[in-house]
Amino acid sequence: MAIKSLTNDRLKFQCLSLINNESFKATIINSIHDDSIKIDLIKTLTTDSSKMEVIKNIKNELLQLDILSILENPENRFKMLIDIKSPELKKSGLKLIDNYQNIMREYFKKGLFEYIYSFDQATLQEMFDENQIKIIEEYKKIENVKIRKIFSHYISSNYQNINIDNLNQVSKIIYMIEMSNSSELQNFGDLIANQVLSSDNPMQQFNKIEDIFVKNNIPYVAKVFEVFKLLHPDKHYYSNYSPILSRFKNSKHSVQIMDMIIFNDLLKCAFGSNNRSLRNFIRDIDLGNNIFTKAVFDNSLLDSLNDMEKQILTKYISSIEIILNSYDKWKNKKDNDISSNDLLIRMNHIIESLSLTNDTYHEIPDIIIKKICGISGVDSFEQAKAYFNYIIEQTDKKNREVVNKPFLLEEGDFVKGINNINYLSRILQNGSVCKEFLGESSNSDFTPLDTDLARILPQNLQGKNPSSLGEIISSTISGTYGSTWFVLKNDPEKIEITRDSNGLENPHNYSPEFSKLEAFETVHKGHYGIRTGFPTSDISYIVSRSHFDRIGLEIAMNGFYIPVVNEQGQLIFTPEDYDLLRSKMSGLAYYDEYEYNFSENLETEDTIRIANEIEQNNIETIRKRELINQIIQESLTDMGLTVKEEIDGDLTEGFVELIDTGSTGRGTNKPGDGDFDFIMRLDKSIISNPQKLEELKKRILIKLGKDNTTEITSSGDFRLKQVNIDEETSVDIDITFTNKTDKFSYSTDMCIQDRLNTIYSQDKEKYRYVIANILLAKQVLKEAGAYKPNRGENPQGGLGGVGIENWILQNGGSFIDASNSFLQASEGRTFEEFKNTYQVWDFGTNHLAEQKGTYPHDNFVSANMNEIGYNNMIVALKNYLNTKKSNKNTTK
Repeated sequence: MAIKSLTNDRLKFQCLSLINNESFKATIINSIHDDSIKIDLIKTLTTDSSKMEVIKNIKNELLQLDILSILENPENRFKMLIDIKSPELKKSGLKLIDNYQNIMREYFKKGLFEYIYSFDQATLQEMFDENQIKIIEEYKKIENVKIRKIFSHYISSNYQNINIDNLNQVSKIIYMIEMSNSSELQNFGDLIANQVLSSDNPMQQFNKIEDIFVKNNIPYVAKVFEVFKLLHPDKHYYSNYSPILSRFKNSKHSVQIMDMIIFNDLLKCAFGSNNRSLRNFIRDIDLGNNIFTKAVFDNSLLDSLNDMEKQILTKYISSIEIILNSYDKWKNKKDNDISSNDLLIRMNHIIESLSLTNDTYHEIPDIIIKKICGISGVDSFEQAKAYFNYIIEQTDKKNREVVNKPFLLEEGDFVKGINNINYLSRILQNGSVCKEFLGESSNSDFTPLDTDLARILPQNLQGKNPSSLGEIISSTISGTYGSTWFVLKNDPEKIEITRDSNGLENPHNYSPEFSKLEAFETVHKGHYGIRTGFPTSDISYIVSRSHFDRIGLEIAMNGFYIPVVNEQGQLIFTPEDYDLLRSKMSGLAYYDEYEYNFSENLETEDTIRIANEIEQNNIETIRKRELINQIIQESLTDMGLTVKEEIDGDLTEGFVELIDTGSTGRGTNKPGDGDFDFIMRLDKSIISNPQKLEELKKRILIKLGKDNTTEITSSGDFRLKQVNIDEETSVDIDITFTNKTDKFSYSTDMCIQDRLNTIYSQDKEKYRYVIANILLAKQVLKEAGAYKPNRGENPQGGLGGVGIENWILQNGGSFIDASNSFLQASEGRTFEEFKNTYQVWDFGTNHLAEQKGTYPHDNFVSANMNEIGYNNMIVALKNYLNTKKSNKNTTK
């Protein structure tokens, strides 16, 4: 800025030729006081239209008006005029612009309202008709810049079809889409807006679509299919590659037939990938129908349902409504009934629509499953559960047997490359589906409606050892896609080739029972596609050159064994590795592990003493948390917000999720400890609005008596000390604010609580001792300076509180067993060697992983520890075990 401080304007003018930064140039121009020199400078810029930004940044409006006469391009003159605020100067400026009427009308057609809305009413009335002025006025009302842009795009694309009477709903619905917590609704905003706003009742249509995306009422496979139907109502373009789909291209009911084929493919991918969303949906049907059936026979039960039961029933009813709306025209359909908050009205409407009687209420689960899964030959609720278990058990058994043979690539095998390891979890859960079915990431590629693979041809094998997998893969089109590959062995019983490398087509007739994958060559020799996708159960093995620990973890969390080999065909992830990881997941119902494996070493003198204090500590902790929640709820009531204490997958606006992520939320805190850690998940409409967010924070701080506090981080999070929550109690409260999103459903704290719930329901007495072991481990490691992770105000290089809880729980709940396993693995190893052989995984998702762009499942050893913490921990654990041994001998 030294140039700006020069007093000679002519010297500044000469120096400007050395400056490339346009905004810096504008700053220097504004500091020139001699208007003649300033205009000389402008003349040098007008020959280049890219310099217009510099001109527009000049602050003197009279000077801007003078510049209009210098600019040669009428459109540039008009753009210059926009920034002049004075109505009188604006009117004078218009007279200097040739054909300004045509420019304004052209901008309107293009939806460039930002160039015309600031003119006075008389000028606008001169240019536009009544309806056009209404559109401009509606644009003026929109404050959010991004919403303005979407509104403008919508108007320019649909001007001829806009219902002016519904104009006020356009910006409202666009705002609701853009501010939705659903990633799908945001990513497909333009398309959804077009569909909704062209309907007779836009708001009602939007509410129906929002139910699909925002509420967690239908399985993921059904949701992505609804996205696909929304994006691609006419599927003729998508039938150009699959010979089977091409057969139906010109038939009378082509779209319906292709929908049936595609949805069947998706269902088989979900079943064969042990898809958790579909599994949970089946479980929720079971729970919901039990309550539904009882409440139908006795309506008075509705009033006695607890919050959890009412939530289960509401979700069950909503699921039925969405499914029936997708598959049927409701009998005597009444939209007011369907949207009613009265559960009894909605229940009766379902009974009437399905023609149910007292003797057939129990058939609803079978009806739902048949409507969703009947196309795949699954006709009943019990059959759906059995089908899931059968596929997973058979696949696990088959894959364990494979490891006894060499891993080879042979002619006809298929190889699928993963270009980003971050996609692995999604692929294992949903199957390797084509891009059109990636939920919020949906799009298309050059060969739509198929997932791309390479097929091993004779030339790929020529001169190569069949076990040199990396060399063979590198010679195919899949070789350039990342460093991890799926191999599908050529099995005619599973894969039907409908077009081969010779261009020969052999499309078999399709029927609902068609169970084989359809594979066909696409654009290049050896470049194949599999229609829609293939399930994880059809992966024969995985080849990778890196990320072995991470791949093994993802496979274990998915629920059945898949071999992993390196590029030389050597087995890297064994069935024993898989079983060890699954043993560490005991008690996690989320992963279908419903039994916890207790250690024999739970009771010691220390844990007996601590266990006797746990119940009173839990009572006191719950009391404190309820007081905090009550205070925060009171502070947010006037903003129309309701506090929820859990993540349930429902993204409906107006609910704040306040999650106790600290040890106080799980009863693993030190007795008397008053340190509460919360994550507050907020609607996007709040997070993206600085004024709203600031108001929310201010209200909370005032209610907590901390309105003048400085205990706030640079990112705006609370780190509040000694907060008085009643006359006798003060606590520390940390609150981290983040966006409510559909990116994950099973957090770190939920994972630990899941395991503790299993332990408690399995054995209440042993539960007390497991908690006591956790508290004892924390106490010992705190005293040794090996507790806190390698970050924060006082880094120690320890596992951290959550890491210690996972460490104990993954070792049978015993501090003794966990200590022995740690010391055994550390024997003779440096920290660098140790962390490559000993992992303590977080089977839940870190709340802030997406925000930080990190892998969501922490390894607490490599993420939290360092050499100093490692050595201190070894000393502390040896001392503890020696003390226990000494005490045991003394007792003897």
